[in-house]
Amino acid sequence: LRIGIYYGIFLIIFLYNALIFIYTKDLNYLRYILFLTTFVAWQLSFDGIGREYLWENYLGEIEHISAALISFSGFSALYFSRNFLMTASYLPKVDRLIKLLMILSFTLSVIALIVPYSAIIVYITALVSLIPMVLLASGIAIMRQGYRPARFYVAGWSSFFIGTIIFALNKFDLITGFYGVNHVQQIGSAVEMIFLSWALADRVHLLQSEYIEKLNRLNETLSDKVRDALSEARAKDRLIVQQS
Repeated sequence: LRIGIYYGIFLIIFLYNALIFIYTKDLNYLRYILFLTTFVAWQLSFDGIGREYLWENYLGEIEHISAALISFSGFSALYFSRNFLMTASYLPKVDRLIKLLMILSFTLSVIALIVPYSAIIVYITALVSLIPMVLLASGIAIMRQGYRPARFYVAGWSSFFIGTIIFALNKFDLITGFYGVNHVQQIGSAVEMIFLSWALADRVHLLQSEYIEKLNRLNETLSDKVRDALSEARAKDRLIVQQS
């Protein structure tokens, strides 16, 4: 039941954002859907559900697919975050780092389809451990610069980061176990995706507000120009009357 609720949340988020993309044609929604899809595919592999129900006939490729999905989900997270946070404008130096991480994660995802799991997983794990820290730090820095949608973005990655840390500490016996500790990473990832979806919605709302404000300013400017033109025309009319 818990697993059904977990993946049901992802399904609802996927359908919601797909509909918003169809309505707005905003490519950020498409990038988010790519990230969501690759993460869910990796999670299915991690949970064993994919092997049990989806790709049980491809046992020889399971290890390659699992490693490739881990790396490609990192790539899709970077791809979405770079465009959503507009790091090229806000943090040019960090943007170059993100592009480098994108190249590395995509390259590793391709190599993972060829190289054995045991030979590549260490490098993939190191890379995908670095990516959330870079993205969370970038979100915090951009939030401090006044970009409002970054608040939900930071909240989302913080949830995932905290859940992953607790899960890892428990697996290394650094903290005692408690009820639900084996699912804390899943809870963190579900909360993350919800917050990222809110961040996209807040971004659209912000753009809409800015557009309406700009349109109002244009209308005011246009009204002033029309008023000035009418005053000038009436002055010319009075001058013609006086001359006649």
